Amino acid sequence: MKTFWERNASKRAQNKIKKLADGLSLDFKALNILFNSIWDYDDELFGWVASSGGDNKIPDAEFEYGRAKGLLRQNEEITVQKLFDRIEALINGLEKEQVSNAFIKGIATQNPAYISVLGSYSYYLSIDDNSVDTYLSYEEKNEHFNPSKIVINYNERVFDRLFRSGIMSHQDPVYAYVDLLDFSNTERISTSETETAILVNTLKAIQNLPDETQPSELEKVTKSFLMGNKAYRQIVLRILGISDILNPSVNKRIRETYELDQELPSHFYKKEMGYPLAWWEGKYGLDDEAVTFWFSNLDLR
Repeated sequence: MKTFWERNASKRAQNKIKKLADGLSLDFKALNILFNSIWDYDDELFGWVASSGGDNKIPDAEFEYGRAKGLLRQNEEITVQKLFDRIEALINGLEKEQVSNAFIKGIATQNPAYISVLGSYSYYLSIDDNSVDTYLSYEEKNEHFNPSKIVINYNERVFDRLFRSGIMSHQDPVYAYVDLLDFSNTERISTSETETAILVNTLKAIQNLPDETQPSELEKVTKSFLMGNKAYRQIVLRILGISDILNPSVNKRIRETYELDQELPSHFYKKEMGYPLAWWEGKYGLDDEAVTFWFSNLDLR
């Protein structure tokens, strides 16, 4: 079994982590420590440290270094009510325009953290006094252990945020909390006309698709405008769904109603697109109200 610093030791792995650190303006060693506790690029069979039988624990000296650089935190156990109170406070403290600007900047620079926050903000924008009961009922129905207490596994969630934009995790209040918390410490974001044009061109392409277009086809349609690989484009599209811009008319708007019971199609290639995008078809086009809500100055004519 590999020791902590034997993970991600190859030049290839180091270059990948360095590129991500530079792109996100993070300390390289601190990000390397985070990766070594969760993901090993050099493990071609598993990748995930835990899946290969490795120890996720970060050595004390490395943890203190990562914490000093503002990347790592100790896990914390709190009540669901306290977690939702924190999420609500973060939502109330953020400017919607900054969340929207982050998404524009994120798709232009391929910054997964900037892309992710729109999903978390949209998902929890509508929480109210009944949301904790909604969450507890959902957890109990799914037989999750002790749902009234939650462990905030900060470092795993930060990894999801930085490495995968929280793919398929935005309805999880722990992920949303960490996502919103880290974003709340971000400096103000401004966007250029060139960056905004990427989103405009992407939405225009979707807007003009035939009625029978399926969600799995969107990745190829947007390939000319969205940089990066297929997985990256799917993340962007999923968050356009979560933000209601790609909203099937049969579903409620996520930003208006906090719900967790979300039925997905049985078809695998639709199901993998996530809710609500899995139900989208070309005939639904764009939800103009959602586009205006998030990006009031976009001209899609």
